[in-house]
Amino acid sequence: MSFYIGEPAYIDPYNCQETEGMQVTQALFDSLTDFDNVDPTKVIPAAAISWEPNADATVWTFKLNPDGKFSDGTPVTAKDFVYAWNRIANPETINTSTGKADPSIIGYHLGFIKGFDDVSGGKGTEMEGLKAVDDTTLEVTLSQSFADFEYVVAHPSLGPVPQAAVEAGIQYDGATVSYGDMPIGNGPFKMAEPWKHNQYIKVARNDAYTGDPAYLDEVEFRIFKDPETAYTEFEAGNLDFTQIGEGKIKDAVAKYGESADGYTVAPGKQVLLGAEASTYYMIL
Repeated sequence: MSFYIGEPAYIDPYNCQETEGMQVTQALFDSLTDFDNVDPTKVIPAAAISWEPNADATVWTFKLNPDGKFSDGTPVTAKDFVYAWNRIANPETINTSTGKADPSIIGYHLGFIKGFDDVSGGKGTEMEGLKAVDDTTLEVTLSQSFADFEYVVAHPSLGPVPQAAVEAGIQYDGATVSYGDMPIGNGPFKMAEPWKHNQYIKVARNDAYTGDPAYLDEVEFRIFKDPETAYTEFEAGNLDFTQIGEGKIKDAVAKYGESADGYTVAPGKQVLLGAEASTYYMIL
């Protein structure tokens, strides 16, 4: 399947914040929880099989799937979440694609964790509130009560990251590729090859995944400069799924038909107009 996106800023989850990158990250990583596709007001298990807050919701204990694995077959442990989240908080974190310090701009997701301000302020490298109790138990202590923390940890950029792969890179076709260009995750898909900047990102089904297997063998995220170009490629039969260009929705509905529920397609009902939760950054 081929799918239109613009060129992502990042697909390494530590700094993945825009739609293009997160579409890829969601394919490669499972966070602790996930939003229910049927009812997005609810969260469901993902890398964590259960979780429980204490009485005042200042300490959250997550139990990980003991069978969880990264796409290279190594086990996912609580330490991988601790490493990933500290990496987000630390302003000296290295962007592996450039080799330079590149602070994350998504640290606000972790701002409630005890010790976040110290690490983000350069006074340490590990948040006091993160503890790997054992391989399958992650304990998170917050600086204040937060009853909805289970929703925060569903963010696709808060998945586990294997420290060894970040530091050593990934071996591909006899060469070492940076983690930023070929991240190893624990999600339903894995990178099939390194990111071809401004061309495509190709992912394949992750056979090490312990959740429901992906329906598709492979997805190619085709990179175009704008949705209008992508829509032209779709109409030419060169793309399977795309955003509809500005001013073309009415014509697309007339030509391809509107999905009955806004989210699923059938022959002659191919245009998806369902609502989705999104975050927009604005300046006034």
